[in-house]
Amino acid sequence: MPVLRRLWSGADPGSVRSWGEERGYHRFGPFDGDAGAGSGEFVAVAGGSVQCVLHRRHVWVHDLVVDEPRRSEGVGVALSSSSSADSPGSSDLA
Repeated sequence: MPVLRRLWSGADPGSVRSWGEERGYHRFGPFDGDAGAGSGEFVAVAGGSVQCVLHRRHVWVHDLVVDEPRRSEGVGVALSSSSSADSPGSSDLA
């Protein structure tokens, strides 16, 4: 995800992927283009993990980045407000 590389510009993509898989790190965000055809890109990405705290599931957002040309369009606000609703079984967004 090129937009996520803005946060980890100096890291090897394979290392970032391995790190995420080991820790249950999930990424999601709005896509601009045809994902099925393999064209287009994510315009924003939130990355985080689901953890159980005091018998409840919580979504912990570790990263949120919006592609530079799409900033000030409300993409980040929409993504952060939909995060908890889109996470099955989660009750809180932290």
